[in-house]
Amino acid sequence: SQKISSAMRASVDKQTCLLPRVEFYETGDRLRKVLTTSPERFREIGSVWVYNEVVLSDVRDGTKTRLIIESFDIDADIPASVFSLEVSDPE
Repeated sequence: SQKISSAMRASVDKQTCLLPRVEFYETGDRLRKVLTTSPERFREIGSVWVYNEVVLSDVRDGTKTRLIIESFDIDADIPASVFSLEVSDPE
């Protein structure tokens, strides 16, 4: 499997527990990608907070990807086999 980043740093919104900013670093502490959203994009669905738009910026390549989420299924029945657990050793 390909390693996405060597480290990450995230800020957490205290009210919603959402991550409005996540920074991904390459080896050598070089900032590589930044995932951002804003409180205006936070939505409460029942008792769950979600955001409906995020932007992933690639600092090195100067590109951006915007993800807009138009609908949510909070109670979706997703089989456990869809998920995998991967644990990496910190350097």
